[in-house]
Amino acid sequence: MRVRPVLGETRSVPDEIRRTLRAAAHCGDATVMIDLLNEIDVHPYLQLTGTTLVAATADRVSGADVLAGRCQTALQARCWDGDLDLHADLGAALTGPPPELQSLPTALDDLAQLLDNAHGEGGAINLADGTVWPRPAIEYSDEIGEPVDLDDSHRWLIVHSQGAEPAFQDMVTFIDLLDDRTAAEKLSSAIDGRGAFRRFRRVLDAHDELHTRWSGYAEERRLGRARAWLARAGYRPVPENLPTVL
Repeated sequence: MRVRPVLGETRSVPDEIRRTLRAAAHCGDATVMIDLLNEIDVHPYLQLTGTTLVAATADRVSGADVLAGRCQTALQARCWDGDLDLHADLGAALTGPPPELQSLPTALDDLAQLLDNAHGEGGAINLADGTVWPRPAIEYSDEIGEPVDLDDSHRWLIVHSQGAEPAFQDMVTFIDLLDDRTAAEKLSSAIDGRGAFRRFRRVLDAHDELHTRWSGYAEERRLGRARAWLARAGYRPVPENLPTVL
């Protein structure tokens, strides 16, 4: 399915741009993604579009190589969790040698949700197809007589939740980046004590620009942590339509 490009005033609306890029990445529509990224600042969308861009670069999609070089420069300058892993993947796609990590068609967003689960439930990744299984899905499978053998390390990669701490640190570092000291003080007060996440969201909901900026920042952080976690486990994410190499 081809993603319809955003046009006109949508170019200046970060939420709309992010939604379009997310849809293009999900559908593997590299052409739309590349065309849009060539018109905007790539910095806020590096992890979001990285997996599709790596595949497009390796497949020699028109314009992907130039864009990959731009993204490599931005990743090296930013250097958040997962950025250097993506930088290495782009380098391998551009010039080789082939990446040392094994390819796995895992959705980083699904993995990020498992890692950031505040209840610490965790889960596993099916190495046969890259699907992420939260703990409740595994328990349900056991209940209906289709048990999941998590001891089979050739089939399952165990994922332990990191709890709420990384997401809390995202709020702290986001506040430190703000130039608006009034907003920063409100958010700092919001995250002091129990109920920090709820109060933080409440402050953001009253400021559209802050809410948009936070949404993009938090997504990049979450996806980057998921990419870094996967790399430490010996894998790199690839689009779902590519074969798994085990």
